[in-house]
Amino acid sequence: HGPYGHKCSNFAKEQLPRSISKYIQQERAQLHKELQSSSSDNTHALFNPRSWPMLTEDILQRSCSNAHHECNDLMKEKEPLSTLSGTTSISILFHNNLLTVCNVGDSRVVLGYKDDATSRKSSKPTEKILNDSVATKLVAIPLSRDQTGWREDERERVKKCGGRIMTIDQIEGRETVHEDFGDFDLGDFIDVARDPPRVWLKDEDKPGCAFTRSLGDSIGEKVGVIADPEVFTKELTVEDKVLIIASDGVFEFLTNEKIIELCEKSDDPFEACKKIVNESCNEWLKHEDRTDDITVIVLFLNHSPENSQTSESKENIFNFANVKKKAPRTKRI
Repeated sequence: HGPYGHKCSNFAKEQLPRSISKYIQQERAQLHKELQSSSSDNTHALFNPRSWPMLTEDILQRSCSNAHHECNDLMKEKEPLSTLSGTTSISILFHNNLLTVCNVGDSRVVLGYKDDATSRKSSKPTEKILNDSVATKLVAIPLSRDQTGWREDERERVKKCGGRIMTIDQIEGRETVHEDFGDFDLGDFIDVARDPPRVWLKDEDKPGCAFTRSLGDSIGEKVGVIADPEVFTKELTVEDKVLIIASDGVFEFLTNEKIIELCEKSDDPFEACKKIVNESCNEWLKHEDRTDDITVIVLFLNHSPENSQTSESKENIFNFANVKKKAPRTKRI
């Protein structure tokens, strides 16, 4: 976002993976060192990072959080024009059969999940990952939550930092100032009002971000548009069939369920990407004479049978998706 948002985006694309890799390697090296110092075997083993201990969920999430803060600091240092420019960020990390999602902003990760009853009916590895002999719809489960002014917790956090939450219509006097924005997560609902609550400085009408977290944007950071990621980790299972990582432009007019449906009708990830991009562009042009940034990555997942999961941890993923939703104010367009 902002006049130099493309530079911020490119910087994050290059720097964030390096920072995440660095912190994970440091943590694994530290664990290896501690194990070596406590071992009775004093022989010096060959340097082999592949043999170093894998990280626990807590250490993994801490590494990812530190990496985002480092990337944000470096961006502001090396991209001085990022005062009113920045970028949202969504990333996934596979580590020791764990999937970790890091989110800063309003991009999104959605999982296509198949229940046990149908996934057990076909175990032949040569069959398609998504489609077997039994026609089954995948369940769309968001693995991230959009950080926007539609969320009450994010609004309260921004206000505590000295920011204002208002729509453009409210800023320009076309609508009475209020805070009746509800408390819900986009994904099941589409914001048909097309005038979302935005973040503003206390006494100036900027930066006007429609999201409440980002990398860069030192002006927005003063009033709570921070780079702290929300991090979620789950164990991978045989029921996890497809992952979609996409920018907010993809979801502007498409629900999570629609995205998963398009993937189910595709034979490979590339075909799924093309269908999602085309559908998103078509919906944008039905409503406006432009499109937002539309970026999507699709992964079809296949797992060996031993990658199983307990019923307790299966329940956790549904609990994460089962968030409170209240319908927003709407108006016809």
